[in-house]
Amino acid sequence: MPDDSGKSRKRALHLPTSKGRIDADLRDEFRFHMEERVEQFMAAGMTREEAESEVHRRFGDVRTWHQMAREIDEETMRQDRRFELFDTIRRETGRSIRVLLKTPAFSLMSLLTLALGIGATTAIYTVLDSAAALSELERAGIHPAPGDRAGKR
Repeated sequence: MPDDSGKSRKRALHLPTSKGRIDADLRDEFRFHMEERVEQFMAAGMTREEAESEVHRRFGDVRTWHQMAREIDEETMRQDRRFELFDTIRRETGRSIRVLLKTPAFSLMSLLTLALGIGATTAIYTVLDSAAALSELERAGIHPAPGDRAGKR
């Protein structure tokens, strides 16, 4: 039974945070596991060269395994960042709601200010859009009747 010095649990307890770190951790992890197998074969009576050759034969192409593990780690990092973002948004939204509920006068004034700003922006945009549509119609030689809506297309 191999010595459980904590190295075999390294990947379970520590996720890397950058691509360079992923590669370094994977190299260390593969090296550790291959060395463990070499020691097991040597304990079974093989020479070091025979044991290393057998490990490489059984393990196969290290680059392929390294690439597969790297892709898994990168996907895990992406998912962790996504969950962190959603968790941060949830926490900040809850905190904002609590603060707004503690100060109802400020909340009401903020809401009214937003409503007036959105309403004024909408009104100005509507007037400008109507004027632009009217000038487009006049340039095209179409003169709408006074009761027609200029913005209607």
